[in-house]
Amino acid sequence: MKKLLLIVLLILAGCSSAEEKINTQAMEEIERGRFTQAALLLQEAVKLNPDYLEGMVNYRNVYPRAVDDTQSKIDLYNQNEDYVREASTYENMLSLKKGLYTMDPIVHNKLGLSLNIPQYNEIEELKMDAGVSYYNAGNTFEGLKLDRYRRREKFFLYDRGQELYPRYRDIGERTARSLEEARVVAAFTEVTGDPSRKHQIEREGIGRIKNRVLEDPKLSKITIFKDIPQGELREALRGAGNLSEESLKDLNTVVKINIDSFTYNPTRVTRDYYTRYWTEKYYVIENNVKVAKYRERSYTEIVFDKRNSSRIVLSYEMIDLEDGRTIGSGVFEGNSGDRYRWSVIRGRAPAGVMSGVEREIKSGETIISEAIVEATDKLGRDIRNNI
Repeated sequence: MKKLLLIVLLILAGCSSAEEKINTQAMEEIERGRFTQAALLLQEAVKLNPDYLEGMVNYRNVYPRAVDDTQSKIDLYNQNEDYVREASTYENMLSLKKGLYTMDPIVHNKLGLSLNIPQYNEIEELKMDAGVSYYNAGNTFEGLKLDRYRRREKFFLYDRGQELYPRYRDIGERTARSLEEARVVAAFTEVTGDPSRKHQIEREGIGRIKNRVLEDPKLSKITIFKDIPQGELREALRGAGNLSEESLKDLNTVVKINIDSFTYNPTRVTRDYYTRYWTEKYYVIENNVKVAKYRERSYTEIVFDKRNSSRIVLSYEMIDLEDGRTIGSGVFEGNSGDRYRWSVIRGRAPAGVMSGVEREIKSGETIISEAIVEATDKLGRDIRNNI
C-alpha cells in the first residue's frame, strides 16, 4: 500500500512540475506582450491539472492585461502615425479574443463562468478598428515611388483592411488599384542546357515551379504566369529597364532556367561470392551414451546488389523587366535512385540462413522524374522567396 501511495505521489509531483513549467513559460510570453501564446500555454497547464490555482488565476488575467497593453500601444502608434504596428497590435488582440471562444472544453468547464469573454459586437468593432489601421497603413505609401516589393506591401495592407472592414471609405477601390500596381506577370524562357531532359522540364518541371510559387496565399493573389512566344520574351529582355508602364502590365518578370548537368546510371546488378564457415553440432552413440560432436561446415553466399541512380542540376535567373535587375538566382540539385540487395545460398547452411528473393527496383523513368521533382521543388521555393 505504501509503495502504491509513493507511486501516486511521484506521478502527481511530475504533473505539478510540468504545469508549473508551462505556467512559467506563459508568464514569460506575457512579459513579451505575446498574450495569445500565453493563453494557449495556460490552457495546457489547466488541462494538465484542472485544480491548478495559479494557472487559472493567470488565465483569467490574460485578457484584461492584453486590453491594457493593447490600448497603450495603440495610443503610442497612433500618435506616431505608425499604422503598420497599430494594425499588427489589433490583429494580436483579435486573435486572443477569438481564442477565448474556442478554448478547450476542460478549461471552459472550469473557468467559463469567471472569464470576461468578449461579446460578438466587441470582436466586430475590433475588426473594424483593425481595418481602419490597415487602411491608414496602406495610405502612407500613396504618392511615393515604390519598387515591386513596396507595391505589394501596400496592396497587402489594403487587402487585409478590406477583409476586416469592407465598407470603410474607398478601401475597395484602393485595394483594386493597388492590386494592379503590385501585379507580378511572369513568363519562362525556353529551357537551355543539357537537351536530354529539356522537354521534361518544360512539360512537368515548370508546372511544379509555378505551383510552389502559388502555394503562398499572398503571392497567389498577385501573381500571374503567362505563356509568351520566345521572340517576344527576347525582345522584352533586350528592352529591360526601358519598357513602358503599359508593357510592364503585360509582362514584368522573366525566368530563365538552365539544365547545368544530368546523369543517369541505369540499373545494374553486381554479385560477390563469400565462403561462410560455421560449426555443426551432431550426436553419436558411444558405449550406449549420446555424445555431442562438432564439425566445421562451409557454404557459399552469393550477394547480389541491384541499383540505379539519377542526378540533375538546375540553375535559374529571374529578371525584373522594370529596371533590368536580377532579383533571383541559384543552383539546385535533385537526386534519386533505388537499391536492393539479396543473397543466394549454395551448400549446407545453418538453420535460419536462407536464400533471399529478388525484387524489382524503381524504373529509370521513375528515378529521373523523382530527381527532377526534387530539383524543381527547391528551385520553385527559391523563386517564391524572390519573386
